[in-house]
Amino acid sequence: MEDDINENYDIPVLDSSENATNTVSTPGDSSAQTSKKRAYLTKSVVWNHFTKEKGPDGIDERAKCNYCKKLFACPSSSGTSSLKRHLDKTCIPYTSRDKSQKLLSFKSVRDGDDVEEGVGVMPWVFDQDRARRELAIFIIKLELPFNIVDKDAFRDFIMVIQPRIKVISRTTIRKELLNIYGEEKLKLKRLIGVCHRVSLTADMWTSNQTLGYLCLTAHFIDDNWKLHKKILNFCMVPAPHGGDVIANAIELCLIDWNISKLSTITLDNASNNTVAVRTLVPVLSRKGMLLQEGRFFHVRCAAHVINLIVQDGLNEIKESVDVIRESVKYVRGSQARKQLFE
Repeated sequence: MEDDINENYDIPVLDSSENATNTVSTPGDSSAQTSKKRAYLTKSVVWNHFTKEKGPDGIDERAKCNYCKKLFACPSSSGTSSLKRHLDKTCIPYTSRDKSQKLLSFKSVRDGDDVEEGVGVMPWVFDQDRARRELAIFIIKLELPFNIVDKDAFRDFIMVIQPRIKVISRTTIRKELLNIYGEEKLKLKRLIGVCHRVSLTADMWTSNQTLGYLCLTAHFIDDNWKLHKKILNFCMVPAPHGGDVIANAIELCLIDWNISKLSTITLDNASNNTVAVRTLVPVLSRKGMLLQEGRFFHVRCAAHVINLIVQDGLNEIKESVDVIRESVKYVRGSQARKQLFE
């Protein structure tokens, strides 16, 4: 700490006035009596942060904190330990103030996806809100569980780095994550609102827990002709996963994001997706969201088409593929066979 607070010591300070004498006193000398009467000043560094005031009775002295204005009794017979403890532990304006201590700080300037690193010397002040936000971003980017903040090992690590940080729970970090999501969603809404048309891609699959999920992604070009690909929704769709259910989930997402101009939607060749598009086209056409009344709205996924062709081709040579697969398994089943084969 820049302003170290020392214990109260009586530091003898010689009077520097013209009447001060520099003679050395000897036992029995009258100058010894003079030296005893010499004014000694009691001075502690703590008084740089407190102001002495008279009490209500005009006699008792009190110390007033220059930062939080709290009053403390300070009779001449007591020390300044209580004042020092107040500065070090309980005076929030003092502990959080900018002490103008220059630290080597690494500054990052983000311009889209580009990051420019720089080194600069600047005052550093601990910010609890910023620390909590950066922790939330850390959890988002590494896809960590919320309860990591409750782990003893994680808390011990954080306390070593910054003892002044306020430990938070998974409930608090969840609220912070939702706040970040709300801010980013608002920014994305504004960005989509200024673009002319939005193209959509959607895919649906069943998880290991036999739950169906739908992911809807928006593709658009901004005013600077930069292509964007943003996930709009990742939601669970109730069973059965028919075309009407998928169409309803997509429509609700478009309403939530205030998207009013669409170009195309790309889906795989599943029959329920075809039904979903047939359900969506009349609804979106009445709202004026589609081009040419939706004639070119549905685009079938080329990658899915190619995959179906490959699967049909593999079925034609299935017997040969099975023989080769079993031969490989036989050779790998024993180290001796593998060495002999090599």
